[in-house]
Amino acid sequence: MNRHSLATLAAGAIVTLASTATARADAKAFALLKDAFDKLHAAQSVTMELNIAMTPPEPAEPVVAKVRATALKPNFFRFDSKQPGLPSFIADGKDYYTHWAGPNAFKKSELAAAPTELPGLWEGEIDAFFGGMGKLKPADVTLVGAEVVAEVPCDVVRVKLANPDRTITYAIGKADKVLRRARIELVDAAGLRMIQTTMIGTVKFDTDLKKSDFEFKPPAGAREVKDEPKPRA
Repeated sequence: MNRHSLATLAAGAIVTLASTATARADAKAFALLKDAFDKLHAAQSVTMELNIAMTPPEPAEPVVAKVRATALKPNFFRFDSKQPGLPSFIADGKDYYTHWAGPNAFKKSELAAAPTELPGLWEGEIDAFFGGMGKLKPADVTLVGAEVVAEVPCDVVRVKLANPDRTITYAIGKADKVLRRARIELVDAAGLRMIQTTMIGTVKFDTDLKKSDFEFKPPAGAREVKDEPKPRA
């Protein structure tokens, strides 16, 4: 899905998978993920409550945050963060904004009329709403077992992607086919390792979201930048 970079990808606490199955790439794993991604993609709107744990390379500090993510077809999105170390992302139907609370700065980027993915701190748990399975192939997906996540029995599948090389592990509710957790692990060319674990709480499909809900209003004193701002000393 997204081409994450070390400048934007945050990482989180490692979660040990309670798996009794031997990892294998097969049609079942792909079908499980496709069911979950198709369910997201079929919705016209979605609201998610996310709990995100990130551990970027040192000297950056770990971050734990609660975020509400909302999305509306074809190109409206909000990922509201109040955490200084975690940016917010807003797609207002015309432009795509990234806002950093710490330096109170924002960047405006181009927004496609019908995006299949959006750059940010996520993979399929967000991108599947816009683009479904995208370019994923059965060979990329491996079944690694089963686990209970937040009291929900889940199938667990692992996805290997390149450019950059990264591994995403999804926990998918057995009964409802809803994504319950997404874990992203990335190692860059210098060997820096980043892990992010996103616990997906309440998910509501096709709620009454309006285009006006996605308006971006820069906070007082915010400055527009061309690149990600450096933390203040």
